[in-house]
Amino acid sequence: MPDSSPSPSPVLEQFAHRIATRDEVPPVLLTPEAIQERLGDALGARLGTKDPRRRRTLARIAYALMAERWQTNAQLGAAAGLTAQAAQRVADNLVREGLLEVYREKNTRVQCLSRAGEDWLLPHAQGTAT
Repeated sequence: MPDSSPSPSPVLEQFAHRIATRDEVPPVLLTPEAIQERLGDALGARLGTKDPRRRRTLARIAYALMAERWQTNAQLGAAAGLTAQAAQRVADNLVREGLLEVYREKNTRVQCLSRAGEDWLLPHAQGTAT
């Protein structure tokens, strides 16, 4: 005898699953763009800037330093779409905030995130900062 029960509806199953999980916190996006957006918001708030271009620049520099520990001004500039001199000015602001450290290697200036900078940036990048 053939089964006379109706076949389940994919839409109803999907809707039932959505209702069952509606109180769950949505996952945090970990794409480079999402991370940089969170970094830009956090750094902009910390440095008191609302300018979206400046926030984007700060985020790109922070992201570059997360990806590669030691960065020259030229490398930071390339990551943020700036000249080396402009990148140095931005980096100087982050140094004043205690987020970066600067070292000189002969005539080359290299930056890295400070320990405090790493500790502050990680939860913001992960989307877990409170």
